[in-house]
Amino acid sequence: MRLSWCKSVVAACLIAVAVPGMAEAAPPSNDDFAGATAVTSLPFAGAVTFTEATTAPDDPWLCSSSNERSVWFDFTPTADGLVQIDLTGYGYGTLALLTGTRGALTVVPGTCHNSSENAALVPVVAGTTYHVMVISPSWSNSPLTLTVDSIQPPANDNFANAAPITTVPAAAEAALGAATAEPSEPNPSCVQGTAGAPSVWYSFTAPRTEWITFDQTSDDYESVFAVYTGNSLGSLTEVLCDAYYRRVLAVTAGQTYRVQVSNWQPAAIPTRLELAAAPALRTEITQQVFDPSVFDTVTFSQYLSDLENEAVTGSTWNFGDGTTGSGHQVSHQFTADGDYQVRVTTTTASGRTATATRAIAVRTHDVRVAGFTVPTAGRTGQTKPIEVTVGNTRIAENATVTLYRSTSTGFQEIARATQYVPARPNRTVAFPFNYTFTPGDATLGRVTFRAVVTLDQGVRDVRPVDNEAVAPATTVRTGPNGLS
Repeated sequence: MRLSWCKSVVAACLIAVAVPGMAEAAPPSNDDFAGATAVTSLPFAGAVTFTEATTAPDDPWLCSSSNERSVWFDFTPTADGLVQIDLTGYGYGTLALLTGTRGALTVVPGTCHNSSENAALVPVVAGTTYHVMVISPSWSNSPLTLTVDSIQPPANDNFANAAPITTVPAAAEAALGAATAEPSEPNPSCVQGTAGAPSVWYSFTAPRTEWITFDQTSDDYESVFAVYTGNSLGSLTEVLCDAYYRRVLAVTAGQTYRVQVSNWQPAAIPTRLELAAAPALRTEITQQVFDPSVFDTVTFSQYLSDLENEAVTGSTWNFGDGTTGSGHQVSHQFTADGDYQVRVTTTTASGRTATATRAIAVRTHDVRVAGFTVPTAGRTGQTKPIEVTVGNTRIAENATVTLYRSTSTGFQEIARATQYVPARPNRTVAFPFNYTFTPGDATLGRVTFRAVVTLDQGVRDVRPVDNEAVAPATTVRTGPNGLS
């Protein structure tokens, strides 16, 4: 029995050993430097797989990234030139180009590139083998694709081959990354240190005299555009230059303009140049005194609406009374009542102009209390006349005179009258009132009268200081039997 049990156990053990296990997935064929996938022709697009990928002890530390797993590609260009290399897809990875031999590899400067960036542009030398190392963190398992392609200089790389722009609006794109610089190309004046920057050229012959906007609208923010007149590289005169903003240029019908677009460190993405007709300027006038008179100094301001945000080089004013002014904000005093057309013309740096007019009505409203006659004495119950005269030398008005008397707590309104008061330099209009003295006046022993003249609602009297008068106090006594 004991022997029989041992044999059974041994048999079971042997059977267990004989059963094959699950097969493990192999690393990709280009997991090691020695097995790099050869890029034999361009354009190239190859799948990048990191499943079961590893790193070798002599793999270089790449681009300050975590080198948890890597794969390799090799290519040897047959001619000097420029290649565009990129990682695309849903995964995340980093690549760099290296030269040298295993254990003595050197990263080609400027070739560190990850899959979240635009494609990298790399100058290559014929006959040199470039090793493309692609690494990925362990948390990224989605597939990637490596693309490599040669880039040819754009057709309008040279001044002599400038691409024509025949209509406005217009848009043109060029890959500055593959462009070159001609030895005698001018340097754009609006940036420094760009001598020898790769560039492309356009030519534009203006069909009419107008204002044109030039703009670099791509994400290639460091690109510079410059506009010149002249027919050869040695005879160009710069008329416009900018690196970041849309600019306006006044063009003349029949004149040919040469447009240079350059970038010292171009990206792989195309640089886009756009031309369009400049929008019209609009300006308006505001004033601080809305009912001016000849006694007022009126401040006028011009407000410019300009989508191009150009600098204003001047604003000239005509006040419609034979006088002029200049500046963004001006002050003016009219010397006579009347209706005036105030006009401003604003000029921008490119020569665009905008004109606005504003109708100004100058009216001087100025009435005054010319005379105030009150009794010198009175008794309680006695009624006596009071007269206020109003003078007016400016504009015929409807004037209201309000009469007040003094009390122990202040002035109190006792009468009001409105009359038409014509404008006459040497005549006044009388406002007659009657007043009956009260016991309260007698208690105080006197009463003081105050007259105030006002104009219709909304009409401003320019000199209110002469719109009221206070008469000398009137003595008041108690009448016989306490009455009159």
